[in-house]
Amino acid sequence: MSISGETSSATLPDLQRTADAIESSLLNYLDRQWSTPWTPGRLQVGREGMLKLRYRAAAGGMGVRCEVEFKRFDNPHPPQPADALLQRLADGPNLRSGTPEGEAAWLRELFAELMRRIGRLHADRSAINHFDFSLYVWLDIHLGGQLQLSGRRMLIDEAARLALLAKQQAFAGTDLADDPEPLRTLSCFAGNLFDDLLAPIDYAALHSRLYFVDLLVGEDPVWEERWQSSFNSAAKTWLRRWLGHWFAVTGMGRELRNYQRREDSVTVPGQEAAFAMLLFERLLKKADAYDREQLQLYLQLLAQLGIAAAAQLLQQGSGGLPPHLQRLEAGWGTVCANDIRAEIAIELHDDGPEGFAGALQQLLAIIEGGFPRNYQLVYTSRARSLLPVAGLAESGTHHFFADALRFAELHPLLDRYARTAMFEYAWYTDGEPGGQELMPSSYAVFGLALASPDAARLLARYCALVDGGHQPATTPFLLALVRRYGLAEATLPMLVDVALTACYISDLPEQLAQYLQPGDRERLEAELARRELEDDELEQVRYAFFGRAGVAA
Repeated sequence: MSISGETSSATLPDLQRTADAIESSLLNYLDRQWSTPWTPGRLQVGREGMLKLRYRAAAGGMGVRCEVEFKRFDNPHPPQPADALLQRLADGPNLRSGTPEGEAAWLRELFAELMRRIGRLHADRSAINHFDFSLYVWLDIHLGGQLQLSGRRMLIDEAARLALLAKQQAFAGTDLADDPEPLRTLSCFAGNLFDDLLAPIDYAALHSRLYFVDLLVGEDPVWEERWQSSFNSAAKTWLRRWLGHWFAVTGMGRELRNYQRREDSVTVPGQEAAFAMLLFERLLKKADAYDREQLQLYLQLLAQLGIAAAAQLLQQGSGGLPPHLQRLEAGWGTVCANDIRAEIAIELHDDGPEGFAGALQQLLAIIEGGFPRNYQLVYTSRARSLLPVAGLAESGTHHFFADALRFAELHPLLDRYARTAMFEYAWYTDGEPGGQELMPSSYAVFGLALASPDAARLLARYCALVDGGHQPATTPFLLALVRRYGLAEATLPMLVDVALTACYISDLPEQLAQYLQPGDRERLEAELARRELEDDELEQVRYAFFGRAGVAA
């Protein structure tokens, strides 16, 4: 083996044996996962990663990674157990003893050898044992975090591509009632709609075909559900990748600040812009709370590209809300709702009970009218109260409810709002991710529970819905409740309900200790005895109040 630089071949793994091991692992995976009678099969460019092969070095050494991406046309949802997707080779190359120059040369030779072998596998049908449309292969070679080589090789089987294209185009005349597997046919058609390696996308023709399929699947709710699921998945993938032509992702998370316009990006073609908006509007109709958040981000990016329709939606909303819910002006103030931005703007001229009552009644009407479950309030007023719960976002939503809670005569209306607004796995959107997420109704529930034990039933309903594992604020809320009531027998049911939803409670016993009184442990045990709780739930509650000593007891 020829190695340049000062490193002798004795210090490096044998190149051919390394390549043999990677090739063998790939073939074993293909034999195990794809040896089926289904035809026509294919390996496809640009799909989600289905196989990752890692050839690893010993701890502290350098390493080689080879990843192969593929997906069959006729099996759009193959099994994906974690240990099947990631094949680890036991004996990775140890490159710690070589010089950087020698290691780099060795890695480049391995790279070239693997690319050559992939080409041979593509030509040898028996090696892959099913028809393939295309294969997308890349190899990243890392050397101490300083050297990275990337390679990409697209291998297109033209006959298979044409056969698949004909099948895709023939779908417009397909009668699903006579199809033995209509759900698979719908999934396959949707999965290939936006594949520009299959054929250049005809945006105008695609628009009419989507309308046709909508009519076709409307005959059967099962067909419609599969079509919407498969289409939405493919459309979101296309929209994300299409936006990637104009924006670079610069950070983690899904915030707008993590997207920066590429300096070399060109003007957006009008036909593509119109098609992107078509997909956005179709996706929005069926979007759940999680998808709506992502789609709102995409719409802001589309507006930055100068697409007037996107800017109009951001400014005016979808138009789906009745006019009296979109905007209300009264002597006490103004309430405007935008269902696209999922924002309700409240401006109060009267920050007394009458103004808050009017705003709350309009807020209730908006939510009952089908407003998105994930939303925030943009609040303008002279008042700026906060709840006595540590760590809550100092947001407009927080300020509004804390201000309204000052008026006892509004508590019944706040109770009604809370019961209407609480929804499992929904969130206010103006808290910082990673600690300030709150289910809608949280501020009202927290304030009412701290104001009076009469809110116990409301709090119990809230705790039954809240995703405590993703809402850390329930822990400081529990501390605030204990500070307010202690462990009195009358309010213990409220405390236990909250303790069962609390997370990150390791420091809680120490924080609660100063508020506990003699007899509290006995009162807690009496309350737990009245409930049918699992052992882990009992342990959580006892630990929350008394730490390890409470669990041991």
